[in-house]
Amino acid sequence: MTEPAFNLATRPKSILGIDIENGTRWGWGPGGYTYSVVYGVSWKFAGSEDSEVQSILIDWRQDDQTLQRICSDLWWACGEADCFLGHNFRHDFGGLQGLARDIGLPFLDARPLIDTFKDIPKHSGPSRSLEDMCQQFGLGPKPHLSQRDWTEAFIRWNPEKLAMVRNRNEQDVVLTERLYWKEKELGWL
Repeated sequence: MTEPAFNLATRPKSILGIDIENGTRWGWGPGGYTYSVVYGVSWKFAGSEDSEVQSILIDWRQDDQTLQRICSDLWWACGEADCFLGHNFRHDFGGLQGLARDIGLPFLDARPLIDTFKDIPKHSGPSRSLEDMCQQFGLGPKPHLSQRDWTEAFIRWNPEKLAMVRNRNEQDVVLTERLYWKEKELGWL
């Protein structure tokens, strides 16, 4: 993805925070290969209430037309956004583009982006993970899931475990926005 330059003089009117949850699918080709598959996406516009975060779960047993319908609100929000916000967002944007290709949606247009991972000044100190940054600044805890929880959610489609994944995905969007405001306060952006 070629990222348009983000000009602070022309601040975006609408910033869309996005986070994906994904897993690996194994394929077979020369030497073998894997590719990432999106299982959940959460999003909200920066400045809106935390309770306004939206999310979808992708059940790959459904046909493409159903999955396109499930993704329609997300694609609409992406089209309305002037800018994307995420933590290590190159990964998330690639996942969204892969989702588009897999289910026959139009590819998303690149937007200027605010990446709360990339905007942290380079250093050789502590981790720049969302979890560690939020803990350092007291922005809230990132929910944890065990490997078993992920398996129960996306292989067995256990409703309780799916709710845990959805909560984690939604909290990542909320925490990333909180980190965005903190990085602005610190002058990192």
